[in-house]
Amino acid sequence: MLRVFVRLLAVVALLILLIVGIGSLLPREYSFEQSTQIAAPADVVFSRVNDLHHWLKWSPWRTETLGSDNVQVGEPFAGNGAKLHWEDPRGTGKLWLTESEPTERIAYEMVVAQFRDTRGEFLFADRDGMTEVTWKSRGRLPGGPFYGYLGGMFRAEMERQFQMSLQRLKTDCEATIAKK
Repeated sequence: MLRVFVRLLAVVALLILLIVGIGSLLPREYSFEQSTQIAAPADVVFSRVNDLHHWLKWSPWRTETLGSDNVQVGEPFAGNGAKLHWEDPRGTGKLWLTESEPTERIAYEMVVAQFRDTRGEFLFADRDGMTEVTWKSRGRLPGGPFYGYLGGMFRAEMERQFQMSLQRLKTDCEATIAKK
């Protein structure tokens, strides 16, 4: 009886080691992008992304979901060096713009909880009188055996959040144009 128990324990330990080992070997890098077309000129769309005050209306880090006391826009608030800081139950984060090329491209870096190496960019292109906005992100998941297994779920959730944010950006920009 003891021999069976020891063998069973050894098999369980081996399975745990196998699961942890495979998880540790799975890729940590991620990269994804989402796009939408907005019926507004590139300068209007660019200004909504370049000024971090506007992010509070359309981005995943908007005051509607985090609360106005939990999100702060720093100085400067637009262009290179603009800063955004937030707190939420999933972790504290900060984002800062690293490049701002009017009506063409905005790049940023971001740190959220254990996610230390996230870089992203927005690309703006004229498409038959509409502005196509492409939002890209790339980075590396934290260490640990289970983040390897969560990579696919993380990517799917972030793609969903980016697409919802781009739809809010589209609504905001198109409403701005309609008011003019």
